Amino acid sequence: MVKALRYYPLPTKTSIRLVNLWPSKQHDDQIVCQFRIADLRDNPKYYALSYTWGAPNPAVKIICNEQPIDVTPSLAAALRRLRYEDYQHLLWVDAICINQSDQEERSLQVAMMKEIYDSASHVYIWLGEEEKGVDKRVRHMLEYITFGYRLDVEIFEGKVPFIPPSTELTRSRRLKFDSAGWAALVKFFSHPWFKRIWVMQEAAASTAHMVYYGSEMIDWADVCYSALYLQGANYPTMIPGLGNLTVPTITYLYRRHSLLDLLHLTAHSKASEPRDKIFALLGLSIEGLELDNYPSLKPDYGKSIVEVYADVVHHLVRNPHNGHNSKLGVLSLVQHDIDDMMNSENWFPSWIPRWDKDRPSKSIGFSSSSKAYHASNNEPVQISDVKPKTKLMLRGLCVDMITTVNEFPHFLEKPANRRSAIHVLWTEILSSSKRYPNGDSVLKALAMVMLSGFSDDTILGTSSFDSANISYHLLHALELDIESVTGRSLGTATMSKKTREASEPPPFRFFCGDRLFLITTKGYIGLGPATMQPGDLVCILFGGITPFILRAKDDYYTLVGEAYVYGLMEGEAIREWQSGRLIEEWYLLR
Repeated sequence: MVKALRYYPLPTKTSIRLVNLWPSKQHDDQIVCQFRIADLRDNPKYYALSYTWGAPNPAVKIICNEQPIDVTPSLAAALRRLRYEDYQHLLWVDAICINQSDQEERSLQVAMMKEIYDSASHVYIWLGEEEKGVDKRVRHMLEYITFGYRLDVEIFEGKVPFIPPSTELTRSRRLKFDSAGWAALVKFFSHPWFKRIWVMQEAAASTAHMVYYGSEMIDWADVCYSALYLQGANYPTMIPGLGNLTVPTITYLYRRHSLLDLLHLTAHSKASEPRDKIFALLGLSIEGLELDNYPSLKPDYGKSIVEVYADVVHHLVRNPHNGHNSKLGVLSLVQHDIDDMMNSENWFPSWIPRWDKDRPSKSIGFSSSSKAYHASNNEPVQISDVKPKTKLMLRGLCVDMITTVNEFPHFLEKPANRRSAIHVLWTEILSSSKRYPNGDSVLKALAMVMLSGFSDDTILGTSSFDSANISYHLLHALELDIESVTGRSLGTATMSKKTREASEPPPFRFFCGDRLFLITTKGYIGLGPATMQPGDLVCILFGGITPFILRAKDDYYTLVGEAYVYGLMEGEAIREWQSGRLIEEWYLLR
């Protein structure tokens, strides 16, 4: 039986453990290392390892401080690859250098993680062993793509002249790789390392990086430039791993950002420890520069997941420099699973974002259009202190109640639901002779709702998807269905041929995500969370830029999520309140 490694307390708050990796000329020799204590204030020379822990079994035995210990196969492979033949190698490796069973030490060391990586002479990125030949092919492809990226930048900056398309150099940048080359690139960018939340701090460190992939050493800059080039050229459809890739994100992180922006940016990053979704970002955040002023944010593995997440929300709601144009921007990150909303024993407060889960839809509050929205018309957030901290008390307005929830945005993708969706659309909206509550036409309101709050020109790079064209495309797509259900035509024949052919129909699912269509008692229409129900309330919370959907319980409310409701995005409800037509009240969220 392997005994746990004996750790002695670190002498100072700036002390770290390093491991001296002993040399060996034989690859398969047992790994042997020895602890060395260092103080970051003394500027020690060492190298930091960034890797994925991987599966724990089959565990590999190594010798550390003359004691046998188990490490993961991934770490053992990395140490063998980094081990020199003739001299020792001084490394910082989180799994060994931090006493993982000591919560206090673990919390203190995690708070220093950014400094640990910044202080290293080099950061080694270990992406594992690879089939012979694949690693070399990937290195060559990344170097090739990087050349194209740098050339594009130099042309844009005027450092080199534009090269006509007929030249060999321009043709070489078309990335006509064979199937084996693309398969190798897909495999490389699909490596779990690229999705780790800790990668943000490790790879954004202000020091040199080198990627070890099989037998090859790849310049980290080549990985970053290639990822940027491929994403800009719409290659994510060919290389799925690029879709949620953290590399372009990392290049954005060489300057600090607010914790809220980082949480939004890293929504799809992974962490085996849910609290690390917060702790891994503190060193990169503006708040991380002054953690002594925000003790509730300091890494503390003694707290539960809910406590850690609740402290973050309370901080972001109460502090003005959260980097977003709304103090309640953090509530825009709340997206629930249907199972969570239906489970009466759900232990997670409804107003706390589930940073430990993937969000299915893009956040309206963080869309490219969000700066144009002022649902609460810049009214300051009003919050009341309540205990325990798993509750949140906010002040706002109840504007309306949802009467109908419909899958209309997705009817093109779900033919089985099309007839019922179109029937509701016709009977409750389009057949009405009434104007929209704000005086606009119902068709214009419907067209704007289908944008789901996203700016057409900034998202799609074109101005062709304005509200008028979307109206025409909707009419054109709906005409036969409306006729089949109602026997009446919407009159799309009056649409000019030039208008119909002006652009392709916009990708409605892109704008709508997984949201559903809502209709309210007063006739408002919009898009809201997939978990909303008839009877839910459309509310404006002071300090928010979007409306929020709340569900009334016995003596409290649950936050269902944000919404886009046409006619309530520009402070209209606040003006009604100021004129005495709406009444403010407190909402206790649980």
